[in-house]
Amino acid sequence: QWHQFTIARSLQQCPILVLSISLFVLVLAVGAVDGLAHRDLRRYGAGYESSFLYHHAKRFVKPVTTIPCILYLSVPFAVYPNLLILPVALGLELAVSVTMGAFKKYL
Repeated sequence: QWHQFTIARSLQQCPILVLSISLFVLVLAVGAVDGLAHRDLRRYGAGYESSFLYHHAKRFVKPVTTIPCILYLSVPFAVYPNLLILPVALGLELAVSVTMGAFKKYL
């Protein structure tokens, strides 16, 4: 009976994650534009360029999206989706913005 509840709860939470994909796409676009604007300001202002920040920020983009989604689906009790999805979206925007802002190569 416990397994049935867990499966039913996961099946109820999957559509919420699928419908939040549009939020993640919007956040990715905003983060990319913001990061590229910071990159242009740095490059035209003769700012310091280092690939250290880019390589470390790039590692956080995938875990920021996958780990909270897996945790959201795996908890056996009800979790209000905004408590998890909105902080994840903000973290994703920050990670993408820093990654795009620290990119050194020509586009």
